[in-house]
Amino acid sequence: MTTSPDLRTVLHQVTDAMELLPCGAEHSCSAQLRRDSFALRERVVRAGGPDGELVAEAEQLLGRISEYLDATGTVR
Repeated sequence: MTTSPDLRTVLHQVTDAMELLPCGAEHSCSAQLRRDSFALRERVVRAGGPDGELVAEAEQLLGRISEYLDATGTVR
């Protein structure tokens, strides 16, 4: 998988944030964010290279994860 430094950086940040998401049946939003992250990574692999749209999508996902972590009071 070849990615631009910007996309690679954002994907790394998404991965780090994903590790903080709570698990369990009571965390359906967390599960959806995990599915969205997996789907994004699949699209990156299929794209085979940097794509401005993928960077924007990764940044949006990172923002959603951050909002969820803030809402659940998760310490980062």
